[in-house]
Amino acid sequence: MFNREADAGPRTSSLTAASAGHGDAALNRTLARAPASAWLPVLGAATCVAVAYFLAARLGSELRLPGTHVSVVWLPNAILLSTLLLARRRNWWLYVAVLLPAHLLAMQPISEIAAIRAEIQFCANCATALLGALTLSAIVPDFRRFERVRTAAAFILVAGIFVPLVTSLLLAAALAVLDGTAAFWLTTAVRTLTNSFANLTIVPLVLHAAAWIRAGNHTIHVARTAEALLLATSVTILAYLGFLVPQSFGEHSLILLYAPFAPLLWAAVRFGVAGACALVLVLGIVALWAALNQIGPFMPQFGGPNVVSLLVLLAVTAMTMLMLPAALEERTALERADAISKARFSTVFEHHIMPTIIWNTDGRIVDGNASFFELTGYSRADVTRGDLITTELIRPVSIPGLTGPVMQPVNLNKDFGPVERELVVRDGTCIPVLVGGCRFPGRSNEGAAYVFDLSSLRRAEAGRNRAEMLHSAVLASIHDQIAVLDQSGVIIEANHSWRRFVEHSASRDFERASVGDHFIRTCSAAASVGDAVAGTLLRDVQDVLGELATRRRLEFSRETADGVLWQEICVERLHRPEGGAVITRTDISAQKQAMTEAREQKQQLAHLGRAAVLGELSGAFAHELAQPLTSILGNAEAALQLLPRTPELAEIHEILHDIIKDDVRAAEVIQRLRSMLARGEIQREPADLNQIVRDVLALARSDLVTRNVSVSLQLTPRLSRVSVDPIQIQQVILNLIVNSCEAMAELPIGERELRIETHAMAGHAECVVADRGRGIPAEQLERIFQPFVSSKKQGMGLGLAICRSIIEAHGGRLWAEDNRDRGAAFRFTTQAGL
Repeated sequence: MFNREADAGPRTSSLTAASAGHGDAALNRTLARAPASAWLPVLGAATCVAVAYFLAARLGSELRLPGTHVSVVWLPNAILLSTLLLARRRNWWLYVAVLLPAHLLAMQPISEIAAIRAEIQFCANCATALLGALTLSAIVPDFRRFERVRTAAAFILVAGIFVPLVTSLLLAAALAVLDGTAAFWLTTAVRTLTNSFANLTIVPLVLHAAAWIRAGNHTIHVARTAEALLLATSVTILAYLGFLVPQSFGEHSLILLYAPFAPLLWAAVRFGVAGACALVLVLGIVALWAALNQIGPFMPQFGGPNVVSLLVLLAVTAMTMLMLPAALEERTALERADAISKARFSTVFEHHIMPTIIWNTDGRIVDGNASFFELTGYSRADVTRGDLITTELIRPVSIPGLTGPVMQPVNLNKDFGPVERELVVRDGTCIPVLVGGCRFPGRSNEGAAYVFDLSSLRRAEAGRNRAEMLHSAVLASIHDQIAVLDQSGVIIEANHSWRRFVEHSASRDFERASVGDHFIRTCSAAASVGDAVAGTLLRDVQDVLGELATRRRLEFSRETADGVLWQEICVERLHRPEGGAVITRTDISAQKQAMTEAREQKQQLAHLGRAAVLGELSGAFAHELAQPLTSILGNAEAALQLLPRTPELAEIHEILHDIIKDDVRAAEVIQRLRSMLARGEIQREPADLNQIVRDVLALARSDLVTRNVSVSLQLTPRLSRVSVDPIQIQQVILNLIVNSCEAMAELPIGERELRIETHAMAGHAECVVADRGRGIPAEQLERIFQPFVSSKKQGMGLGLAICRSIIEAHGGRLWAEDNRDRGAAFRFTTQAGL
């Protein structure tokens, strides 16, 4: 800010050289550590700034007040402030370090006092720029353009008043201590105003130029260029007339001082901050040049007060010309933003998929978007005529069967949330809608309301309800127990059969799981205490949920009061994106019983087939045995006739008599067997029941002897004859005797006793066959007469069923009961003969 000493020479102080050398060494060390691609552009920019700083400092040293060391035009601080606002903060030290040699070179100190003064000046300059940049960055982040009044006002207060004043006071105090001849207040005033004018003109110009370069649109319009040159020429001419040659026009020529304000205002309106600051800078340079050359109304005749007044005028002019275009640009930006906002609102309103209307406080609809007209069938002409009234279109919801609405109408004059109402369309029908809206802010008598068509939602909801009802009905109708698991194993659904089983029949822990329970944890807990079924089911469920299998099946049984209960559990993959499983539990007890009975019947049928074959073979055997027996009988009788009756042959005669008797007996057995195996209808005839019993015992005598069974006969004498088929009755009695012998097979030999009784009854006779075997349970006394029911391992279960069929065919009855001592007794009755 101060020019060089009057006695400047070629000599340079050692302190100045040391300071410059120390700064260059630090700079070199820092740049050596950074890559070339990082510091070369910054170093180039710093060099350019240093050159501009040097030229501005040289210009300022030339434009000093006569007889003082104070410069009236000091631009270096504004250049440094502009650089710091544009540069990255981490590079600020580099610019400051590069500017130090440029500052010392521009000042050219030759004495030790001058060197110290130059260094103090450089510190003040750097402090002005750094303090201004830091303060502006804190107040206005990313400070690059003057597009708002707030930004311009903050810049004026910080860079135009506060920072220059504070640093000027500190510099003036430092120079007063160093050089007692320095004028403290003059130095403070001139430096403050000079820095203020420079900051208010140079910094906006630099920032806007940088923004214009970054924008990339460098088209130069001829008309605007001509207009800018005209304005610059006009300000230059008027400044020349007002500040350089006013004395030749008399006292009234002072009005020419206000003439430049017209083109300044024009530049502010047409070219904004950059144009206004540029012309103010031209005006200031001309006015200050005139004052320094003692020309015009601000000649420094009395030590500089007029120059101070000129600087005040220029600073105020710069502030005014900075605030005016900033206000105009902000207003333009607001108008542009308002126009954009209105265009956006109009576009969104018109093309929004949700039907929307704008209504007036009197209830009329003043506008609507395309979706509204498409939904309702109305047109914009209906809106223009004022035919659409909100109270008539938006009605409360009515329920069929009720005479009035169930809710109050919507009050559009108040903000309201979404409520369900009915919308009347052009054809008079009502559709369910969701209505919401609000009034526009401020004192507006209009508001907006939107309607959301619920028709498709209601149809979807009705369809979903039908699907849910069908789903619930299907689940409730299925007899099997069904539960649905999510992917984590939690039961999310169960049918009525499952819940009923849980409430009444569940016995295991995992069978008690219901909706909301974690089925996997329940099975794991049951498996941990030794439930093997739960462990198997746990693995099956985990396999299905883990997609290791699509289906698993498990069967198990348990004892109940009604017998053995068999259950089947199927685990299948739930086909949905979220995953899961379906567990189906089925009672298969009847199926298991049917399978068991079918297997037994198959075995019994095979046995019956073999018995039928044996029956066919028995007839053949009887026929084949009859011939040799006849030959034996004939030979024995011939031998008996041929042998003489001598004492020596008496024993042979006895042997031949025994052979004849045994042969006859064998023939009788074969004859009875053939009679029993003969087929045909029942041939009833009067018969003696006692004799039938005796004949059967004679037939079964060898079998009874073999089984070591003793027989006790208690036959009623003079028993009435019965009308029966003797062969079939013999078959019944023989089957009962055989069954009784088999029932006593496990008893000691001395306890195997068979008791056969006959009794005379009114109109019929009764026969009883009783044994002392293991007996028959009370619940089985009737079941044993069913076909294919047998307690014997090799039994077919047909003997008793056939016996009952024979007795019933004779008009009698066959049943079983407990014996008096032990074992079982079988009784049958037959009709008496005529």
